[in-house]
Amino acid sequence: MQIITKDMINMIAESFVSVFNSEPWNDSWTKEQATERLTDIYNTPKFEGAVEISDGKIASVIMGHGERHYNGVHFQILEFWVHKDMQGNGVGSKLLTDFTDYLKSKDIYNHYLITLQGKRTEYFYRKNGYNTNSDLCIMSKTVK
Repeated sequence: MQIITKDMINMIAESFVSVFNSEPWNDSWTKEQATERLTDIYNTPKFEGAVEISDGKIASVIMGHGERHYNGVHFQILEFWVHKDMQGNGVGSKLLTDFTDYLKSKDIYNHYLITLQGKRTEYFYRKNGYNTNSDLCIMSKTVK
């Protein structure tokens, strides 16, 4: 696991586009859009992020930020992915475990995220100890 630095964003954006323009998301990201999103996340107060590199290529990435609450800092995972060629071999679980240990070393014990319901992404997080929080609901509105 390697902690993300600003000079890595361009390389990470290429991986982001490759992954999220494929199944199960089928998005339409451009490299410029991805670079802007990842730079915005990087510039967020209490940013933390890590990357796993294998054979000189990005295997997995996790990024997010902490937010102060009354009971400590809560960490929101904003982006987490495994390169499509590396999925299913434990790379993502290893990065998630290593990153969780890294956050614990910074006294950050509460983690949360938003993911696709009923897809393999939800299964992945459940397998790694995450649960659906029955006290929360996610609401959205598109304004035109």
